[in-house]
Amino acid sequence: MLKIIPISNNLNSKSAFKAVMFDLDGTLIEFKFRVREAREEMIAHLRRLGFNDTELSRDMKTQAFMDQVQLQLENSPELSSRYTFDSIESQISLILDKYELQAFKEAKPHPGSLDVLKRISSEKILTAVVTNSGRLPVDAMLGTFGFLPYVSIIITRNEMTRLKPEPDGILKALDSLRVRAGDSIFVGDSVIDIQASRKAGVKCVAVATGLYQAEALIAQKPDYLIHKIEDLEAIIFPT
Repeated sequence: MLKIIPISNNLNSKSAFKAVMFDLDGTLIEFKFRVREAREEMIAHLRRLGFNDTELSRDMKTQAFMDQVQLQLENSPELSSRYTFDSIESQISLILDKYELQAFKEAKPHPGSLDVLKRISSEKILTAVVTNSGRLPVDAMLGTFGFLPYVSIIITRNEMTRLKPEPDGILKALDSLRVRAGDSIFVGDSVIDIQASRKAGVKCVAVATGLYQAEALIAQKPDYLIHKIEDLEAIIFPT
């Protein structure tokens, strides 16, 4: 089996990327987030506030979950008179922070991820981390694992208007780095990373080190598929 699979035939393998953006959980680090338990606590909290929990599922992605919360606020004068979306979003974020910090205690970097960041940084290529995780746990993880000196900018859910699979975080990173979409590439381990990359107009490398099997990632048509983060160097620095 090839370690690197080019999915698109239209790529210029000699492209010089000016920025490489990374997802965090499952891409740079091994991270066992108890997502279903977190969702159950989020739903229980919203139920206590008066939201209709029948429209909320523990299997929903975070952005879809928050879209449903916003829809209920817009359609309920009673809820909207008591809460703002920003206030609810902040409360949900605190719940997510709790579970992410718990997961951080057992997290560890993927082998080779720090070396890849060092190599990219040494070649004066800008780097970014764009993640749906929160600022507090992300800063803790990046600092503990020694990644911070090699990351140009960090975009967490606390800085995004809408989370992946929406492109907001990637677009914000591009704007902050002052790099065009065509001069960048995004690396992630999930379906939503590929979807967000496509919406942002950047090339995407899917790395099969997270929850998704390679077949599920290929079905989303990333530009490349790799099986370990070290294989990224062959894409960024082609011979």
